[in-house]
Amino acid sequence: GKYVDAQNALNAVLKYEPNSAQAHFWLAAIYGEQGNMMSRKQALGEAVRADRNFIRARLELARMLTASKAASSALTLLNETPEMQMTPELLVQDAVLNMSARDFSGARVSVEEILTKFPEETRALDMVVRIAQAEKRPDAALRTIREHLQAHPKSASLQQYLGNYLLSTGAFVE
Repeated sequence: GKYVDAQNALNAVLKYEPNSAQAHFWLAAIYGEQGNMMSRKQALGEAVRADRNFIRARLELARMLTASKAASSALTLLNETPEMQMTPELLVQDAVLNMSARDFSGARVSVEEILTKFPEETRALDMVVRIAQAEKRPDAALRTIREHLQAHPKSASLQQYLGNYLLSTGAFVE
């Protein structure tokens, strides 16, 4: 009942405003609740086409593409994001997609951008560790974490991250 009514109302909006990114986005949410993933993906695509700056729709579509094993399409979608809109979330997603494509240098570029623009974003340090593990260079992870911490010595969250990393790896015994 409620979904059908909402879907009908949104379709009425789209009849008069076919480029309403919000209407396409909420229609995608309804399709998702109904389990209609093909229509959800199409509606999210329409939302992004209607408003290329609609980051939430872009990110949801990228997640769907990643889940459906279309990592290269998700990466393309994220790379089309306007530069001013590159949030830590999108940059982390970009790094993860590059990692899944085994493009470690591409993942490092995203991680470096995160650490430059958002220095206290510890998810970037998690990606540093994952890249180093994938490349079988755990020493590189610790070196990068320490260098980053030296550049930001007053950051409690980075200090805590280093402490947790050292405890989890046993590297505190030097």
